[in-house]
Amino acid sequence: MDSKGLKERITSGLIVWLLVTIFIQPILRFTWNAVLVVGGFLHKGYVDRIYMNAALGSSNPDAVLTIGLLLLATPIVILYLMLYGKGPDFDAHILTRTFKAIWKLMVVVTFLVIFVPFTISAGTMLITRSFTQRLTVLAPAISDTEYKTLRARWASMQGEADYDALVAEMDRRATELGVKLPPVRKP
Repeated sequence: MDSKGLKERITSGLIVWLLVTIFIQPILRFTWNAVLVVGGFLHKGYVDRIYMNAALGSSNPDAVLTIGLLLLATPIVILYLMLYGKGPDFDAHILTRTFKAIWKLMVVVTFLVIFVPFTISAGTMLITRSFTQRLTVLAPAISDTEYKTLRARWASMQGEADYDALVAEMDRRATELGVKLPPVRKP
């Protein structure tokens, strides 16, 4: 075995190990932590948006769909004009790259503009039905003032924490009165 070649391979392996340990691993750790922080922030905002929409009492999925379709129509029109409006200086290679870029844009826009609002709308409807069902079961056993107070707390919800506090209060009151409430549904 060539001892000079072996020494070079061992030395290069140690250099690579040091580079990974000193530079690449901290960068990857920082990036992963940043992804977790941003992802957690986005998730909390997404969930809180569900509860705020439920407190407002209205959602309009048709408007979301219309806006989404309008946003999707723009890249489709651009692509159509590129395909059928080609002049003498037409370059198929540029069209292929442009088509791929527009396709990726359409996928992202579809996800953000249609999927996310509709999942928020579905979560909103789920917790609204759950709250309404539980309040309907509890209503005959509580006073009109308590009923209105629970509805007012629902209308002033700002996020999941407010919803959890409201549900806990309803459960506490139902236990005091001996009323069996349906299970809580969460998005």
